[in-house]
Amino acid sequence: MLFTLTCTQAKKYVIIITILSSIPFVLLHYTGYQFPSQWDGGRRTSPAGAASTSVSHSLINFSGSVVLYRGFRQAAPRDVRNITVAEFQATAEQLEPHYGNVIVTRLRRQSKDTVLFVKKNPSDFQHFAEDICSEEQYRAKFNSPLHATVTENVKSTLIREAHVTAAFFN
Repeated sequence: MLFTLTCTQAKKYVIIITILSSIPFVLLHYTGYQFPSQWDGGRRTSPAGAASTSVSHSLINFSGSVVLYRGFRQAAPRDVRNITVAEFQATAEQLEPHYGNVIVTRLRRQSKDTVLFVKKNPSDFQHFAEDICSEEQYRAKFNSPLHATVTENVKSTLIREAHVTAAFFN
């Protein structure tokens, strides 16, 4: 009696189970299957343009006026949570001239630099580009409460380094 099962996710090995004299033998047969070019160590990646647009859309529509990389990883939509710090910073820098400022600073009691995106106040826009979101959506997300990762330490650092004023958080 011979059974052949195919691994559904990797499709690299075919499992052959043979039952001889009531003792099952499991043989792994290498099929030579090549992974698709977009397969990256267990996580699927999308083309750079689509991912960047999705990340920038999620960054602009993130709740609050300050977005930390850590908070973005925790609360962003699932399809964009697996970005690296470099990808987050690059996407934020693409949005920088129109939607806000990228700030890389060292917070107290942290060994690494923290990447933040501080959104522009909706009243500062002269002309709103509606390619990512509408002005009403942006205004609603800007005025929504900050994520829990934006602590008093983060706020005081931004005020102390003159990136924002104290009135910005009120």
